[in-house]
Amino acid sequence: MNLLEQAAHLNEEWKAYWRQANVPYEIGSTWVQDLYIASIFSLESIKKTVNDALLAWKGDYTMITELLLAVNYMAWNFDGSNHSYCQYFTDEYYNILDIMEQDFDNDQLEQLYRLID
Repeated sequence: MNLLEQAAHLNEEWKAYWRQANVPYEIGSTWVQDLYIASIFSLESIKKTVNDALLAWKGDYTMITELLLAVNYMAWNFDGSNHSYCQYFTDEYYNILDIMEQDFDNDQLEQLYRLID
């Protein structure tokens, strides 16, 4: 399996996870795939991918929510196998939550908290 096939496979596993979680939400982004590809190269590549995503999608509740979910998924994916990646994704999860609490209204945040609870 080549790199793109591996990334697509991981992205499909992530989407399947959400379907099995019985959450009324359908993942539409490829954030996990993008982050996986970046992780093959370096921590700096991951940081650039996340920062570029935050800049490009600032104010878009759906895309930032999915980025938050993907960052959390990647933290768990690297738990036990790559401490620096796991730590970065964990820290970034809380950073994105802080950004969302500043940028989004109470209704959007209430939906987010129900989703991640």
